[in-house]
Amino acid sequence: MIIKKELPREHGLDRIVAFGRLFFAVPLAVFGTEHFVDAKDIAGIVPDWLPVHMFFVYLVGAGLIAAALSIVVKIQSRLAATLLGIMFLIFVALIHIPGILANPHDRIFWAVGLRDISFGGGAFALPDLKRAGPPRTACLL
Repeated sequence: MIIKKELPREHGLDRIVAFGRLFFAVPLAVFGTEHFVDAKDIAGIVPDWLPVHMFFVYLVGAGLIAAALSIVVKIQSRLAATLLGIMFLIFVALIHIPGILANPHDRIFWAVGLRDISFGGGAFALPDLKRAGPPRTACLL
């Protein structure tokens, strides 16, 4: 779909942007399927105060796969990207920051936390990627 419909309309570096949705959605789909394949290990990451850990593992896995599909096929992709960004920020606040504070010298906690911040920021930026008109900039004067 991207190659047949979108690439012929784009010129220059905008051709790379056409693949941006795909490059963003593929890791989401991989993370989503990982929630189903390795559910027991991922359930250990769910905070103890949440009940029914396996339910949340499967719910997040299904949400990641649904968001990836939505973003690729452009059906409710703005809503999916916004909800995905919110979900990643919730993960950072409830899972990663407490883990980093408990283990400040463990770089794995930092890497995973920064990865999820990056995915959240990318999800928030995705709907604005192909807006009509010039990019919005802030004037500091």
